[in-house]
Amino acid sequence: MSDSRTKGRTLPCASRRAVVALTLIAALAAAGVAKAEIPVLRTAVVKSVRSDDPLIFDGRIEAVRRAEVANRIDGVITAVHFTLGQTVEEGQLLVELAPESYEAAVLAARAGLDRARAELAQAQFVLGQKERLKGKGVASELQYQEAANAVAMAEAGVAQAEAELTVAELDLSRTRITAPIAGRIGEPLVALGAFVEAESGKPLARIVQLDPVRLVYDVPYDQRLRSISETGAETVEALLESVTVQLELPGGSLYPIRIQPTFSGAAIEPVEGTVRVSATVPNPDRLLLPGLPVRVLSEVKGGQRALSSIPREAVRTDQAGLHALVIQQSGLLERRPISILRADRDGLLVGGVFEGESVVVDAGPEITAGMMITPLVASEHQLAR
Repeated sequence: MSDSRTKGRTLPCASRRAVVALTLIAALAAAGVAKAEIPVLRTAVVKSVRSDDPLIFDGRIEAVRRAEVANRIDGVITAVHFTLGQTVEEGQLLVELAPESYEAAVLAARAGLDRARAELAQAQFVLGQKERLKGKGVASELQYQEAANAVAMAEAGVAQAEAELTVAELDLSRTRITAPIAGRIGEPLVALGAFVEAESGKPLARIVQLDPVRLVYDVPYDQRLRSISETGAETVEALLESVTVQLELPGGSLYPIRIQPTFSGAAIEPVEGTVRVSATVPNPDRLLLPGLPVRVLSEVKGGQRALSSIPREAVRTDQAGLHALVIQQSGLLERRPISILRADRDGLLVGGVFEGESVVVDAGPEITAGMMITPLVASEHQLAR
């Protein structure tokens, strides 16, 4: 029985919301939906802001070229001409193998070539004699043809001997192993006196090229499309020509050389929705080493850009990376990977969400994608300052 004192009175706002929520929960529970699937959450609407500040991406330095120093013949190590961390030039002598057996093979091949040439000269002399005798009617056509065949076989013998000498000389040259590229070399992976086999495939050392190096970073593909539209670029290549980036090193110092991206990936990373961008970076002082994490400050010619802004509290993280919970029209929560482009006084400028979409703000870890939710209010995007 209701209290007569409450008749004709309006319930407070909070009470009305509670009644509505409880009614909705009861209705969905009757339809077989668990109560835990319809929490009431605070949300915010994604806003669009314009900014001419550089976008910020996480990048890293990679080697443009790497090479393994390897032996192509069997032999015993007689000399190592480098040390760990040394900078070497292309063609520089690094390792020597015992040459004696290969020198002997060259001498034998040269002797074989001399013998083949002598046999050819003898066969050519006989052919000349048979030709004269044939002209006098003394030698038969068969005798002449046999002499001509002997010359052909002797010529083939010379060609074979020349090839054998070339192989022997090549093997001898391979006893002196040189650097295939310029760069910084690692520690020797062999010791003096060790016998190395070509078929083992084990390197003697490794070289990493340090000038230039490659910068790689990922750009949200939706931001790529916005940049193409706003700059009027007809192709990705044309867009990259309008982009200039500078590197911020660990500790906050800026790398003194500004660069231009030269390559954009041909596929979108399916989980994060990003596309790979790379640039070649001059590195004359060897300051940038492969594996170094850097921040990429990217500027696009043509003025301000439209960026999506969300509250800081809307950014979540898990093992797969940064994301936001976007509310679909049905109330279902969607996990949307995002990339933080930069922070400003009003929140975070991100890629991956779009103007007008609603995102969950300040929810606990128990709120996950796939849940049905009831928005408490679409906030005015009042952010922590």
